[in-house]
Amino acid sequence: MDVTIIISVYYQSILSFFLPNHAPNLITYVNLEPAHCSDSEAALPAIHETQERRCAPTELLADAACGSDENMQDAAQEGTKLIAPTMGKPKKKDERLVPDDFETDASGEIVTCPAGERPKKTQVSGKGIDSAKFDAGKCRRCEFREYCEVGRGETGYRLQYTPKPLRLAKRRESEESEELREKYRRRSRIEATNAPLKRVLKMGRLRVRGLARVRHAVTLKALGWNFQQAIRARKA
Repeated sequence: MDVTIIISVYYQSILSFFLPNHAPNLITYVNLEPAHCSDSEAALPAIHETQERRCAPTELLADAACGSDENMQDAAQEGTKLIAPTMGKPKKKDERLVPDDFETDASGEIVTCPAGERPKKTQVSGKGIDSAKFDAGKCRRCEFREYCEVGRGETGYRLQYTPKPLRLAKRRESEESEELREKYRRRSRIEATNAPLKRVLKMGRLRVRGLARVRHAVTLKALGWNFQQAIRARKA
């Protein structure tokens, strides 16, 4: 199930799902928050509520504001793959090999060095700093020894790092792939839902005031949209 979420200028969260067999484009989640609430906090409540109604997405295409590393990890724990652009720019580096150059798994743990060697041991400390210990003999003979950040310690050659920057670096790398770009293009389909909601159902200009009343009106309009889509699909 391909899913997309939009955060509009109305601070309105709409979650709509798309299926490859041209099934009706239904809205599965609607919420409205005050202007001081951050867009970055919109994804997880949508996942939790749709889980309760057994229509949670397996993939969620979101704005960059929702794409923090914390949101990614929390969504994954809920069984949803959150896809959103990585915010910020990668730090500039010199000619030295840094942790970003090491191969990592999905959790951000180093699995191989730039020379293709696997660490002999990995360890996670309580302070969130991980370490990977490599074979001393192979490190001394390595062609990258002069440029590598792996340092020599009392018990061998070790690299200390935090998983979060590595996960972000891996995300930025995957965002350059054509597969992910093609998948994220589907997010633009939300405009096919958003535009009629504003233009036809007048969601962009409501005649009520107050958060509770506005939320109630928006929910009813979304329900009306779903009825309309279901009727069209039945007639097709």
